[in-house]
Amino acid sequence: MKPTIWATNEDGTIEFVSLTSEFLEGAIEVTRRACIPNEAACVAAGVTKCEGSMKKIEEFVIITAKQGASIVAIEKKSKRVIGSIFNLIRVYGSDEDAAINESFSSFDASKLLCDILLYAEEQCNLFERCNVDCLLEMNLLGILPEFRRRGIGEKMIEVSTELATKLYKGINVKVPLDGTEELSLEPRPKLISAIFSSPYTMKIGRSLNYEIAATVDMQKFLVNDKPLPGLQHFTLEFKKLE
Repeated sequence: MKPTIWATNEDGTIEFVSLTSEFLEGAIEVTRRACIPNEAACVAAGVTKCEGSMKKIEEFVIITAKQGASIVAIEKKSKRVIGSIFNLIRVYGSDEDAAINESFSSFDASKLLCDILLYAEEQCNLFERCNVDCLLEMNLLGILPEFRRRGIGEKMIEVSTELATKLYKGINVKVPLDGTEELSLEPRPKLISAIFSSPYTMKIGRSLNYEIAATVDMQKFLVNDKPLPGLQHFTLEFKKLE
């Protein structure tokens, strides 16, 4: 099955495609090598120091990938995955969120990571604020170090927004991992969101006209009555689909 190509960079060397099983291992490697060791919440939680927690994130990645809405950046000449973003379709009140949170509770580091993200998310309930029952949430944006500063992260978020918009309009662009099983169009997201935890991703949010629902002072998130080192502020951002 030929990959669904969403965009190509200016010099034609990198393609942005829907994630399939062909690229899953590479996408997981990008997450392990480029995302988790650098993302503020993962670092603060000590995820890289706990292999069990790393595995829990891999399980989350696979669950998300099976929904058919995730994106990878591919170096054309080598067919290597050099960037990835995992897009989770969430339904308000679904048991799936609780199941993911429970799974992360198996290890201290992954539980702390989950607690950090839930704290940020709880500062503004996007479902209620925007009166929607379904959204697409971007997670675990990662780019291999040697490919950074080339606009790849922004393009993956831009493509994810385009994908979410097509789903909202009733165009089924979901791509199954195995390339055979047809995925249902429903439920359709009505907005796209992310927790941005670095100046880099916050800058992308401004560039792509995302709306800031909440700026979260992470120094107020306390563990044993103390803030976690390295956590400053996150932004909870979204864009309504139209």
